[in-house]
Amino acid sequence: MSLAELQQRVRDAIVLGRDALENVSLVAGQGDGWRRLAIHHRHYETSLVKGLLRRFPATAWLLGSPLLIEAARIFIKACPPTAPCLAEYGETFPPWLSGWSELAHVPYAGDFAALDWQLGKVSIEVETPAVTFDVFAALEADAMTAVRLRLQPGLDYLKAAWPIDNLMRLYLTDTAPEHLVLEPEHIWLQVRGARGQFDFARLSESEFLFRQGVHAAIPLGEAADCALDRDDSFDPGRALTALFTDDLVTSILTAASEDTCEIHR
Repeated sequence: MSLAELQQRVRDAIVLGRDALENVSLVAGQGDGWRRLAIHHRHYETSLVKGLLRRFPATAWLLGSPLLIEAARIFIKACPPTAPCLAEYGETFPPWLSGWSELAHVPYAGDFAALDWQLGKVSIEVETPAVTFDVFAALEADAMTAVRLRLQPGLDYLKAAWPIDNLMRLYLTDTAPEHLVLEPEHIWLQVRGARGQFDFARLSESEFLFRQGVHAAIPLGEAADCALDRDDSFDPGRALTALFTDDLVTSILTAASEDTCEIHR
């Protein structure tokens, strides 16, 4: 076989296990070649499982470590890493949990794990100096709706079908009751963090849509229209001012031409 074929088969054996290795004799030496490949397979699996447990501490608290370990082992076979940075591995774990049949009795597990992931993600960011509103107010009025804003790096937005924020606060304050019943409830969250700290807060749906759009760097006018389509009482001016009041805006980008932007700090 070619070198590429050999590398692919060894990779499959390490990632997927012995069943993926059709002919263990491709490993040189006497005896069962799989025994040596198995060392790498166990190390690979153990490293990823431990990594997922570290990235989802609150989810381990919710589900229990044994169940989360079982889920992680199945997940890493179904969804192995696709990037060299293992610190980024696990972003698709929450939606996978939502579809795992063993968690049908915990329908909010996926949403909760998504919040768990985002809290860890934003907490390692570093805030940058914020722009004041007077910088924005100095722009030409006709250009304001086309302006795009760059927000703090440790910022993200999450919508869920369950009150997972209340559940997360129980974990963070170690005040879990003996018995808890969660009822379905649509919520919209802003998650913010920096330098090991984080916070999360509920938003109205229209405010969520506006901030999510601004965070995605779409023009302010489009973000406001998206929110107004959902709630015609939405106040774009007040929502915009709140972004500056909360020190979320780090840059103002105006279209100086079709291909360039001016950045105001």
